[in-house]
Amino acid sequence: MKTLIQNGISFSIYDYKIHPINLLIEDEIISKVSEELIKSSPETHIYDVSGKLVLPGFIDGHTHLAQSFGHCRRN
Repeated sequence: MKTLIQNGISFSIYDYKIHPINLLIEDEIISKVSEELIKSSPETHIYDVSGKLVLPGFIDGHTHLAQSFGHCRRN
């Protein structure tokens, strides 16, 4: 079974910028990650997640993104 998650947005820890993201999942394994659209076959389940944050692998579900950008404010 193939699943395509397309038109998401992702945060890069390498350049601290937001990028488009598309993921192809085959047999429960992420097989492709791309900023470009990924071609799919008719049997592929497609989810359009436009405007939603996508974190492949969800490595660190607890983050302080504001601190990464240096935007922490104290009152």
